Amino acid sequence: MIQAVLGNLTTEDLELLLARRGLPTLSHEPLHEALVDRLEDALNDEFCRFEWEAGQVPEFHCEMETAGGTMLTWNNSILVWGGMDSKRKEHDSLWKWDLSSETGFQPVEFRGWAPQKHQAGHYAAVWGDELWVFPGPRNICTQMHHVHCLNLRDARWSQRTMRGEPPNCGHWRRNLSAIEDADCGRLLVFGGPQMEAVHEFNFERREWKTLLCADGLPTWTFSHAVRHHDWLYACGSRHGEGGELEMWAMHLAKGVAPRWGRCNTVGTPPPHRIHSSAALVGAVWVVYGGRCPGKLTTTNAAHSYDFGAARWDVLMASGATPQPREWQCATGLLDCVVVVGGRTDTPPETPSLQSAPADTMSRAVEILWVRERAEPRRAAGKAALLEGMAALGESGRFSDVVLVADGGAARLPAHRAVLAMRSPVFDRMWRQDCMLETRTAEVHIEDVDAGTLRAVLAHCYGGLAQLPRTHAGVLAIFRAADKYDISDLVAECIDALEEITGCNDVAPLLQAASECASEALRAAALRTAARCLPNVVVSPAFGQLLAAQPGLATGFLREAALKAKCTCEPDEDFLPASVLVPPADRGLALRLDSPAGSPVAPASLVDAAAQQDAWVELLALSRRLTGEDEEVEVEEGKEDEEGDEYDEEGEEEDDGDEEWDVEWNGNL
Repeated sequence: MIQAVLGNLTTEDLELLLARRGLPTLSHEPLHEALVDRLEDALNDEFCRFEWEAGQVPEFHCEMETAGGTMLTWNNSILVWGGMDSKRKEHDSLWKWDLSSETGFQPVEFRGWAPQKHQAGHYAAVWGDELWVFPGPRNICTQMHHVHCLNLRDARWSQRTMRGEPPNCGHWRRNLSAIEDADCGRLLVFGGPQMEAVHEFNFERREWKTLLCADGLPTWTFSHAVRHHDWLYACGSRHGEGGELEMWAMHLAKGVAPRWGRCNTVGTPPPHRIHSSAALVGAVWVVYGGRCPGKLTTTNAAHSYDFGAARWDVLMASGATPQPREWQCATGLLDCVVVVGGRTDTPPETPSLQSAPADTMSRAVEILWVRERAEPRRAAGKAALLEGMAALGESGRFSDVVLVADGGAARLPAHRAVLAMRSPVFDRMWRQDCMLETRTAEVHIEDVDAGTLRAVLAHCYGGLAQLPRTHAGVLAIFRAADKYDISDLVAECIDALEEITGCNDVAPLLQAASECASEALRAAALRTAARCLPNVVVSPAFGQLLAAQPGLATGFLREAALKAKCTCEPDEDFLPASVLVPPADRGLALRLDSPAGSPVAPASLVDAAAQQDAWVELLALSRRLTGEDEEVEVEEGKEDEEGDEYDEEGEEEDDGDEEWDVEWNGNL
């Protein structure tokens, strides 16, 4: 993905991105291809915390076929036991990888009474030098009160009896987790459709006990669980398999009753998937693979949860592309996650297992390595030049001119060469020896405040990080940039103004466009007005503009109405409480927020009359555009639906009412 994006960049863009990272930009090879490869490696180091190493049965690994098995660590080894084969037949195979050697996973021969009926859907733990295997809830036909133990030193199985009530078919779970709490010598088992109880197994007493959880969730779709420090974390959904994953935590303090509490997380959690794997490496929890409920297609998508930042992210990893698979085994080590087994394809269900096609099993051993953080490097080349320019502007060293603003209260040092390079106006100024500014090395600027001037100077030196957040602030920078013909800053201001301009801000935008003769700014105001034209017309600022510059305002309204092609009724929640009914309603308008019957104050009629005329014209124009203005033909002496009489020529007869030039309240 990164390479595809970089391939579309120009050589100049690649050089600048490399220079910002302190990397060389010269090469004896074809320049563009060499820069793409160099930048891809740099971005992988910068963004990818992990790297996949994968292979289809590496030469030092035996061929494993297991789905739904268990993966654990013991001393310096990784163990994989049980699961199902491609025909979904359970087996009792055991594989071991001694990490101190290069033999990879190898089969282990064992003796004794191995478990026969719960090789898939079980849960297991390593306690001391023994592997304890417990029957899972799906093994309802087995003896739930027996546990099988494998002595890992002499590879001998034995069966032991447990006391207490283990999780049974009454606690059926589609998925569960077994978390070892070595400090307390116990195994905690929970999950499935509820989180109201945690089942505790004491290894020394071989006894089960059910612990009721405070604040437990009666409905829950379990996904995964992990222990991090003294906390037990579980992720799942309260709203079924289609709900968003949530993270809950329980403190494992000794002698404290279990209590669940929801964690506040940020980022994008993974979608709910079944048969995925999860493993902890350092402070990062990696969830990988699985498939969506009700679907047969497996995925290789991976997400990570950072416990330090409480954040979910899509896993950014370089290297090989991992296999899509489900029911795989995974475990985390100090610097990597090891993934084995699982199936890559699940055929549709058939009435008979004998006639069902075989699953496609994964035999790949994939390792997700934690990458070392790349050391930050100082910028070089063009990027170093940009940083140096910004620092020069901030320090004012070697300045040869001073810009004076705010009546002399602000004196800003600058460099003539830099200003001439960025502004044609300053360039012409320095070329004329007769100019006072050239002789005194001072430029007095009366119509730009000091804050705006500092922002313009910062842009000239390449150090302007962001524009102001206010409409007035950006508009002030636009006026200054337009005055000194700094074209790139003008373009940035117009883009920013179009994003933040609302209905109340169209009038000042239009006025600035007129004063600066900026067609680009006027076009931005036009696009904004076309989206909310009725609200623009009734805004206070536009009413003032109509009174002050009626030609500018009405011409703009006509053009905006043609562009909008919409009805011109303003939103009710946009109108202030004092706005009167539109002129379509006959009668003399009264102030709505004044005592009953009091007329509009004469001083408020100036803006209101112009605003009324604009609205009348706008309504008529919008009706023509939308086809609502249709002529009504009536016979002489007949009445229309409202009871008004018409004369011979179809015009309404004067019934003696007052003219309906309503007076609008100008105090909007």
